[in-house]
Amino acid sequence: MILEDNTVGDYPKRLIEFAQEHKIQYIDAYKITHKIIKESGFEYSKKFFLHLKPNESKNYPEGVLDDTHLSPFGARMIASLIAVELKKII
Repeated sequence: MILEDNTVGDYPKRLIEFAQEHKIQYIDAYKITHKIIKESGFEYSKKFFLHLKPNESKNYPEGVLDDTHLSPFGARMIASLIAVELKKII
């Protein structure tokens, strides 16, 4: 799997604690992201991240292998899953 278990440290945990302390509803986007990436498998999960060949994007003329930031495809997928969760709480 591409997504490492601790790429953002305690950030997701702290957000949940903050929401609970202040009685704010929250969506655990980190958990959602981990779940879909794990279920997708190693090769398919590459589509979720910025894996670009040289000259594939003017923003990355040398190409990029970034397993932290989402690709447009990955961002749309995660956003749609978050939207489903949002509908449950509003």
